[in-house]
Amino acid sequence: MRKLLLSAAAALSFAALAPAANAAPILIFGQTSGSNTITGTGGLGGTSFSGTDIAISISQIAAANPTPIAAFLDITASNITGATTVLGAIVQHFSGTFSINSLANNTGTNFLSGTFTDAAITASGASGIAVFADATFTSSVTTTLGLPRNFNLALTNVLPVVSTTACTTVPACSSGQTISSFTAAIAGDASANAAVPEPMSIALLGAGLLGLGVARRRKHAA
Repeated sequence: MRKLLLSAAAALSFAALAPAANAAPILIFGQTSGSNTITGTGGLGGTSFSGTDIAISISQIAAANPTPIAAFLDITASNITGATTVLGAIVQHFSGTFSINSLANNTGTNFLSGTFTDAAITASGASGIAVFADATFTSSVTTTLGLPRNFNLALTNVLPVVSTTACTTVPACSSGQTISSFTAAIAGDASANAAVPEPMSIALLGAGLLGLGVARRRKHAA
């Protein structure tokens, strides 16, 4: 549970950085497994990452209470550009699909599903990758999904640490580099112009998660 809450804290921090306009968080999730659930494959043909039937916990959702809610995530994405270095950060654009359902095998209630396209940002030697994406959404429980819509992912515990490798596919690898193979844990959030839970409960959740993050850093420093 501690690992799950820390993952959700990372997702909350990404939500704060994403374009806001009138968008507000409609769903926040983190995996419940303590092991890496995402597999990324990088090589001459570019980089893709995916995970199937990942057990997650939804810590906030606009149209359903109470939380947490147990669910399953399916996600897949492939690069649409090569990896480039900008101000010391590795930037590579991906396009993909995702679904979050109440049951495995893409069945049960569709809490949220859709497509996303935008940039993955990280640094060489880092253990995390942030994905900030524009998205399309469908949902069986959240009926108002107006613009702007954003889908943000935190890939954490990236193993081995992030690096790039040569690729040759054109135009997806026009830079000649792509993110190397990896495994990772996942958390994320989605935002849209929709009704959200009472703001004070969100603030309290964020404060609690921040405290857990500070405690973890102190433990490692000891």
